[in-house]
Amino acid sequence: MDSALFWWIVAPMLVAAAITYLAIAAVGLSAIVAAYRSINPMLSAALMVAGVLVTASPALYHMGMEWHAQSQADLRQADLERLERTELAGRLPRRFIAVGDFTPELISAVEIRHNLRRFSEAENKRLVDAYRAYRKAEHCHRLFGDQTMPGTKLPRCKPLPASIQTALALREPVLVFASGRDTSLRQDNIMAGEIYEIRLITPQDDRLVDYFEERTVKGTPSIFNPYAPPRRLDDDAPAPTLDAFIDSALQNASRQ
Repeated sequence: MDSALFWWIVAPMLVAAAITYLAIAAVGLSAIVAAYRSINPMLSAALMVAGVLVTASPALYHMGMEWHAQSQADLRQADLERLERTELAGRLPRRFIAVGDFTPELISAVEIRHNLRRFSEAENKRLVDAYRAYRKAEHCHRLFGDQTMPGTKLPRCKPLPASIQTALALREPVLVFASGRDTSLRQDNIMAGEIYEIRLITPQDDRLVDYFEERTVKGTPSIFNPYAPPRRLDDDAPAPTLDAFIDSALQNASRQ
């Protein structure tokens, strides 16, 4: 982006943030000055406390929102750890589909390494498209329910099939490897960090085999950071590769 254009976009928000902070600081400092001038000890103490709190309120608000965001990130990771997972010992299906950012080399490696078979090209495309459409509709309904588009009576989300089995129209179990936006448990539409998922779908069940999501923190715009990202990656530990994640999840997998 051209630097001049960048500053045309950024500068107004920075100026507005600075003006807002100066206005708040002016009110707070006025209270502090009034506290020094007051001859009433109780009134002076009250004005001093009020002035300090008002002056520091932007920083306190930012710290509070950041603490809340970090707490929510920790809670999210704890919830993911507690998810019920299904063992593949004695339950490994014969076929799989890969939905998301999978290279042909990785798909071939999974096929050979874990003795899994792909569907025909046409059937694989049908299944991948159906799975992706189902998860997208499922995610939309989870966020918005039966809401309509603003100002219209049109539904915000596409119709959700009765089940993933209905969407896929399969008569045999299938192992699904998914990543990124095609995972079923992602929080929102803002992507940051790696997300991997493996699911076992049978004619009766849709079971989680394993799930990994890098720790992310929801952005907290404030006077000090008006351009905070909606969600940021906040984990120093390197994420496993998709290849390593699959190998770890399937290390004890076997068929009956």
